[in-house]
Amino acid sequence: MNKSIEIPSLNKGVDYKNFHQSMTKNYSELSKVYMTFLSDWLTSTVKTFNDSDKFHILLCIFKKNLNFYNDNLIKFDYETFNKTNQFDIQKINIVEIAKILNLPKETTRRKLLELQKLGVIKRNKKNVLIDKEAIKLFNIDSILDRLGDVLIKIYKISLKDKLFTNETISKKEIVETMKKNFSFMLLHYFEFIIPWLVRWKRFFNNDTELFIIWSIILLNKSVKILKKKENNSDIFNWRTEISQMNTNGINTMSLSEISGIPRPTVSRKIKILLEKKIVLIDKNKLFHPIIVNHKKPLENLQNTSLESFSKFSSTVFNLIAFS
Repeated sequence: MNKSIEIPSLNKGVDYKNFHQSMTKNYSELSKVYMTFLSDWLTSTVKTFNDSDKFHILLCIFKKNLNFYNDNLIKFDYETFNKTNQFDIQKINIVEIAKILNLPKETTRRKLLELQKLGVIKRNKKNVLIDKEAIKLFNIDSILDRLGDVLIKIYKISLKDKLFTNETISKKEIVETMKKNFSFMLLHYFEFIIPWLVRWKRFFNNDTELFIIWSIILLNKSVKILKKKENNSDIFNWRTEISQMNTNGINTMSLSEISGIPRPTVSRKIKILLEKKIVLIDKNKLFHPIIVNHKKPLENLQNTSLESFSKFSSTVFNLIAFS
């Protein structure tokens, strides 16, 4: 006789709203690892094809597969993903991709053709494939490891706010849970990262390079503020500190080296950011972020991003809780 399976108690899970509240209250403690992860992820997408839009188009195509797998209860782990060299993909809808990524239709079409020329997207009779071997993928192991750094920081912050009764979760367990539930986790990560990217790009007139350069300038100041002070502060005080505290800026060469964007392009984009009055240059030709001129839209973007990431985080921790 088969043993009956009990429906698990919802009390074992965590509510993303509580996560969001805890992350907001302890933002300065979280900001370095959270912002560094997102900045590194952004620059990695540029370096894959020397064109972030191509990579984001590829994400959209693969996310459609992940939606299909999830809807039909098909799951695969990280080991299976690593062993698979080619993925069948559903019919490519250029209009749909352009709309999701807020790209012109002709730009989307052109970049898809470029992905075909690179051998990343292949047509085999009626089938369309993503050839993973043709992609100079960024190090997914490294991405998962750094994502684990963010999640373990959130876990430790949440412990202080008594959101967990389990005080034994480790970074290793978090990473292993993401690998074990890789297709499910990746779908939820894409549901965070693609809208996050599009919202921020829209603020920067759909220019990914502008967004990347500005995010590095902001991260540079945030990290240096943390070095100057030890006490924790919420997101509202963090914003005040970013606006008011003096720190050393960052130069064009460093921006180019960190972002992977050629130095002449960085110089050209910096001029746009200066005209937009979202950065300033000091007497030493170092760049600093300006928040006050765009205070409300930047706060809204940050609030939405943090809430969205708290949903992704709660999904990972609920996988652990109910496993």
